Amino acid sequence: NFFPNVKTLCLKFNKMVTIDFIAECGFKNIEQLDLAGNSFSQWSQLSPLFVMPSLQKLNLSRTRLDSIDAKPDSCEVFFPSLRAINLHRTQISSLESMHNLNSVARLTSLRINESGISHQFGSDLRPMLISMIPGLQMYNGGTLSKEERVGMEKRFIRLFSKKDHLGDFNEECEAMANGNICLLEIVSENERTLINAKFRELYGKHYNNQDTLTKLKKEVKILFEAHDGRKEILPISLSYNVRDLRQLCEDLYGIPPTRQILHLKSMSKSTQVLLEHDDVNLADLNCSEGDELFINQIN
Repeated sequence: NFFPNVKTLCLKFNKMVTIDFIAECGFKNIEQLDLAGNSFSQWSQLSPLFVMPSLQKLNLSRTRLDSIDAKPDSCEVFFPSLRAINLHRTQISSLESMHNLNSVARLTSLRINESGISHQFGSDLRPMLISMIPGLQMYNGGTLSKEERVGMEKRFIRLFSKKDHLGDFNEECEAMANGNICLLEIVSENERTLINAKFRELYGKHYNNQDTLTKLKKEVKILFEAHDGRKEILPISLSYNVRDLRQLCEDLYGIPPTRQILHLKSMSKSTQVLLEHDDVNLADLNCSEGDELFINQIN
């Protein structure tokens, strides 16, 4: 062990294709390793790192890495201490690769922006990965609150369900029967199986209460009142979330979502709440017939 006291090692932009020397030179106590910008393209090229006992942070950004393999059957120890991995601007493009990160038992932080998979799935990637990797506490540099995780999991369900039939699936929960065809066309059969399994899990977790299912399928009439005095009553599905409301308000009144301040007044409880969290749906806000939505604009 030639370098027992080295905790941080930076080897970025060295055109490296192998890292065998890291183990050979005795860097076994490394906690942070920066391999950004090197020429790795295969997950197997990183195998010396699998068993490093102290490695906590691994930067693989801007490499040519295009996939993450499943944990090798012969590997009893697999990234035992790894908590954060940076895959920014890699060529990884499959959900199956992302799902394989669940084999890293202590992983809590993932950065995957501007990668192949982020270009492929766009804004839908966030709810998909947060849902499929339940151990994540940080995503692309931002901390995930408990409330945001719940919101992302519910958004995942909405991505792969027919909104006007939410809750009508049979006991086998055939999520794909009326799901998001566009997304399903760009995933493999294995990935479709992973999505189905996660859908069933999250559907049971969040929507196994029949009262909630009834609410989600229901529409209520809400009075919209804009800052300039315009008013109209519209039927709104309780499966809508606050983000959907913001988009509707932009369509109606031309106010960009980032400049909207929304308050929902409950007529049954005579209370008024500020709508701050975009992924909360109206059913969870106990929205009911005759409630009022006030739309103000930030100047």
